[in-house]
Formats: sequence, structure tokens, C-alpha cells
Amino acid sequence: LVEQGRRLGFEMKFAEAPSVTRSMRGAVEMLVLDHLFVVCPAPRGYPVSDRISVLPITEVVDLPSRINRL
Repeated sequence: LVEQGRRLGFEMKFAEAPSVTRSMRGAVEMLVLDHLFVVCPAPRGYPVSDRISVLPITEVVDLPSRINRL
């Protein structure tokens, strides 16, 4: 997804506390993503690294405000 000039990626997980995988880091690099959001049933969102964040599925509707804070 390209939004506000930024290349964003999304990965969906069932785990509440997903770990960053080698494939996630590879996707960020290969796809030249500005940020990767890991969407899952976590109770709250949090940064995993400088370009990867956990995004609770309940907060997907607030994505535009999150993009502004990147």
C-alpha cells in the first residue's frame, strides 16, 4: 500500500505477541517498505523495530493517524 507517499506493508498473525521473523525483515528490505505493520489480536500496539510495528486488529481503523506519526 502506498499512502501519503510511504510504502506500507501488512502481515496478519494469529498470535497476540508475534515475533519478528527473517521473512518480515526480508520483506521490508526487498519491497523497500517504509514500514511493516503486523496485524494481530494484541491488546495494544507497539514498535518491534524502527520499521516494524504490531498493530492490534481493533486499531486498523485508526491507521491514518498511525501513518502520520511514523
